[in-house]
Amino acid sequence: MNYELIYYRSSATAEIQHITENNLSETGLILSDAYAAASPEELADRLSAAVRKARLIFVVGEQSGENILKKVLNPKQEPGSKTVTTEESARAVTYISGEQTIILLPDDLDHADALLKQIRKNLIKKYHLNEVSNDEPDVETVSQELDKQLSGVKRVRITPSGTTAEKRIDSTLKALKAVFIILTVLAVLQLGAAAYIYFLL
Repeated sequence: MNYELIYYRSSATAEIQHITENNLSETGLILSDAYAAASPEELADRLSAAVRKARLIFVVGEQSGENILKKVLNPKQEPGSKTVTTEESARAVTYISGEQTIILLPDDLDHADALLKQIRKNLIKKYHLNEVSNDEPDVETVSQELDKQLSGVKRVRITPSGTTAEKRIDSTLKALKAVFIILTVLAVLQLGAAAYIYFLL
């Protein structure tokens, strides 16, 4: 599957392209074209041409391109959107209209890699792309996988060490010790009785 890059007033085109390709190449996504747009009118023209050719488009640069992007996707209908953020509050927005996906990525070298890693997971799910080996699965995915593997398996309660099992063993040892003491006392008494009878005779 191919995707296109449009740089809107971006100053780090080569670096962003390298980061994007590095994050998406393993999934099977291939960069087909990259363009630059210096004005809102040029961005609108580039987007209009791109949506006719590609299902996936990245717009890198000023966030002011957001309104233009919405109008090009579908002027009569608000497209669905999903926002991805980093811990440092860097933000990328994914716009979805049917099978068309346009991602507005900030012109930010410090956070582009972290944002693209999150975006990549969403794209893999949506377009059934190749999984990336070093991706860390999210909690929901791990939970679903565990439920799938454990379906039909009888769950048993495992007793922690130091509780019931150890108490049972301890009780058994004490009982055996008591029996041993009793037997020892009986043996001593028998020996004493035999010795007394011997002296009487």
